[in-house]
Amino acid sequence: MTGAAEIVNPKRARTVAAILAALPATKTEIRERTGLHQATVLKVMPALHEGQVVHVGAWRPHPLHGPSMAVYHAGPGRDALDTLPRLTRREISDRYEKRIKGTEKHDQRKARHRNRHWIKKAAATPKSWLSALMK
Repeated sequence: MTGAAEIVNPKRARTVAAILAALPATKTEIRERTGLHQATVLKVMPALHEGQVVHVGAWRPHPLHGPSMAVYHAGPGRDALDTLPRLTRREISDRYEKRIKGTEKHDQRKARHRNRHWIKKAAATPKSWLSALMK
């Protein structure tokens, strides 16, 4: 605890103590367990990590398929590597299309696409039969 208090602002000693008591956990879990504000946790954790007061012990998949979440453990140690599988761009796109299909947003996107198609097609066709003959 003494080393942790030296790394961050001394006024944050209680905050650091609360965070260390909540470990092992992700930043979100620390926020939920301690009741600290999100900005506070996001500000203090990098300082603790750089000072080797905490280390990344594991990784968890994000519940909403976002980037992996680091699980912090107390004490110095070697950070675990993030080896969780990633979604390909195609998989992300397919999930998005499946989610919005049948909604107004999907209809608007399709209408915009059709509009662009016909504008390009109109630009590619000759303006009159005379200009077609002159080519």
